[in-house]
Amino acid sequence: FYSRNITPDPEHGIGAWTDEDFLTALRTGLSPTGAHYFSAFPFTSFTLMTDRDILDIKAYLGTLPPSAAVNRAHDVPFPLNARIAMVPWRALFFHRGPFVSAADRSPEWNRGAYLVTAVVHCPECHTPRNIIGGLESDHYFGGSRLYGPGNNYAPNITSDGRHGIGAWSIDDIEIALSLGLTPKGDFLAGPMQEVVAGTAKLSASDRHAIAVYIKSLPPLADERPGRRSEK
Repeated sequence: FYSRNITPDPEHGIGAWTDEDFLTALRTGLSPTGAHYFSAFPFTSFTLMTDRDILDIKAYLGTLPPSAAVNRAHDVPFPLNARIAMVPWRALFFHRGPFVSAADRSPEWNRGAYLVTAVVHCPECHTPRNIIGGLESDHYFGGSRLYGPGNNYAPNITSDGRHGIGAWSIDDIEIALSLGLTPKGDFLAGPMQEVVAGTAKLSASDRHAIAVYIKSLPPLADERPGRRSEK
């Protein structure tokens, strides 16, 4: 799958999109023409975002230089290239947002949950997928091999002391999100370097909220073959 041109170019980008078009794409996973987006586009997480945050993203993208780069067609075999296949897939794995705060949790925890599950969409990488690409809910945040170039692995980030990051403190998580540095003195590698480049720009209070939420994740000792703990 190849990502598309999202610069404000009116022909090859999204310059002709209305606010409603952009909201529909991120909230429902449907294009302005009503076509289904494939799950490689994490609309299943973006759907949880607020309308205001979604439109703020559109406003930012509108300030980028327009590019006339033509969108590259996906290079996947049938039936993976059949958009109609997304209809039953969505029935199984898509739960439309927006995010609903938990009444029994603190505002700080809810802020962290919103940032982790919607904006930063951490589960999309740190949760394994089944044979048809749906997140395995019983292994939420339990670590997963990442598809694509390289042999990258998103580790278990639950509070399990052996397989996860249960030994990490809230401060440890905040440092990892701001500097990419682990408690052992190593630097996060692979795709997490790009993630940290983004989370480092968050406010300290938002990084703290993320750490509070991550620290609250139930422990998951995922010992299935092929899994490995990388912290």
